Amino acid sequence: MLTDRHERAAAEVARLNEDGLLTAGQVAAERKVTESTVSRWIADGGIAAELRIIEGERHQLIRRKEFERFNREEWPRTIERMGPSFPGNWSGAAKRRWVGRKASPPGARHGGKRPVEQLYPGQAAKARAFRGTKPIRAIADETGLTKREIEGLFARDDRASGVSPQPKSLSP
Repeated sequence: MLTDRHERAAAEVARLNEDGLLTAGQVAAERKVTESTVSRWIADGGIAAELRIIEGERHQLIRRKEFERFNREEWPRTIERMGPSFPGNWSGAAKRRWVGRKASPPGARHGGKRPVEQLYPGQAAKARAFRGTKPIRAIADETGLTKREIEGLFARDDRASGVSPQPKSLSP
């Protein structure tokens, strides 16, 4: 339940939205990043914002036209700086959050009904292309699939082709 102060603040933000102003949180939600990332863009001068105090709380407000300019001019440069793949320090979970797939569909993991090649045919084809050239963890980072999904994919491929799986050696 919102207090009177929060209700007044929400009403003021709604009015500002009608006037073409977005809060840093709204920009973050549209770009699928955190609010601190938007604050960093503002501090670096990538996007212009004005500071307003609304019901005792600080809000960084970005004009809709400025956000559209950012999407048109600055965002492509940001993506270019990231390169063709994700940053090296991102975990598999962070990559899945970024692409909007926080978890596999229900039943896909832990003995699920449908194999990964049916759920994500493009990523399965990419994983197959990397087989033998990269370790499984690198393939997982590149494709966004989990290590277990890739191991299952390769095991099904081996069974289909009649190749016996390689036993894990216990030698030092």
